[in-house]
Amino acid sequence: MANRLITAATIIALLTPLAACGNIVGGGLALEPEHQVRSIADTQLPDHIVNGDFEYPGGKAWMKLPDTADWAGISRKDGKIYAAVAGKWAAYPGLDAAKFAWDSTETGYGTPKPGTSEGQLHTNEVEVQLDKGTNNTYAEMCAHQAGTAIYQDIATTPGVMYKIRLKHTSQSKMHADSMQVLIGPPGREMAVEMARTADQNGLNKVGEQGTTIVTKASNEGYIEGAGSRYHDGQWATYEGTYLATGTVTRFTFKSISSYLPDFGNLLDDISFEKAYPLSYDMNGGTGGPQQKNY
Repeated sequence: MANRLITAATIIALLTPLAACGNIVGGGLALEPEHQVRSIADTQLPDHIVNGDFEYPGGKAWMKLPDTADWAGISRKDGKIYAAVAGKWAAYPGLDAAKFAWDSTETGYGTPKPGTSEGQLHTNEVEVQLDKGTNNTYAEMCAHQAGTAIYQDIATTPGVMYKIRLKHTSQSKMHADSMQVLIGPPGREMAVEMARTADQNGLNKVGEQGTTIVTKASNEGYIEGAGSRYHDGQWATYEGTYLATGTVTRFTFKSISSYLPDFGNLLDDISFEKAYPLSYDMNGGTGGPQQKNY
């Protein structure tokens, strides 16, 4: 019986190392309060991709504004729209920056010239287009600068695996446009491997994967009056995963190659969801994180 007696001092001695590592709650390892606090900016971020289908404000809405066409550049930071017919930027009354959500790496300001698109270049421009056949709104990553990327910052949970899904196609059959998905803490994003899970036009093999997405299209171009803006049946779907390491994660979609600096890489229906969290097995084994499906 004496061998089974455990003093209070012994219990405290046994629990002290665990307390130093964190509080054990529900079989998981909870961080100390100072590690649980997020900045005000973090808590104001959405926990999901906003406007991933680019339907806000939507082509039918922006085309009600003066001098606009079936495509437009939008800069949510200064609340402006590029009116393609007039060839210049103007205020977008009532634009909800939070609902639009997208930012870009485009920098600089062009000089408007009649009959040209030279005035389109605009810091933080995100170009959106309206499909003439389906009235679907989507984004063109290139906008008006080579290598442009569009992105959003999302509130994430460290140790949770996220699944990212999107649709991509080339602007036309004239060039096989390519892009990358880069995810990570802002300023430290890395290219994520994506797998093609579906293809509409039969030109892109399902199952192929890599860090660079390439999608072939069969539709005619939209340069100098050749063809039209019809992309129905041209999209391929891609999926990938990312293990969050911080409370803020930047989801970036970057143009790698396109027919022209301002022509190519169409993107639509972007989403991400939690795939599964990492749990800790405190009942032996290595004691490290283990992946569990939920």
